[in-house]
Amino acid sequence: MTHLRNNETSVSHHDTSFSHHDTFVRRHYTFVWHYDTATRSSDITTRLCGIATISTLVMIRLSYTTAYQSYITTRLCHTATRLSNITTRLSYMTIRQSYITAHLCDITSDIATCRSLITKHLPRIATRM
Repeated sequence: MTHLRNNETSVSHHDTSFSHHDTFVRRHYTFVWHYDTATRSSDITTRLCGIATISTLVMIRLSYTTAYQSYITTRLCHTATRLSNITTRLSYMTIRQSYITAHLCDITSDIATCRSLITKHLPRIATRM
């Protein structure tokens, strides 16, 4: 019976040491698993930060592009306004030129009328002198 008890104790002692080893291995694998998970989580967070940084840079570039496009649009509007003003001035000049041409035609007509009158009355004037 003593032998049995020693055997039981021995088996019991052996089970206890196996249990400690098993617990150690489980804790080790749990630690490694948590470490791997934390590392993966850190890698994912780093990648997400990288994506966020790239996204921010893209948004800044788009903002600059939009601002530059707005600037170009403003310049084009100013240019269109200037062209419109020039066209209006040219239109006024054309109208003035047509008035001047009409006046010159009137003057030319008056001169022609005067010449005609002078030519018509010149012989009478010459005989009176």
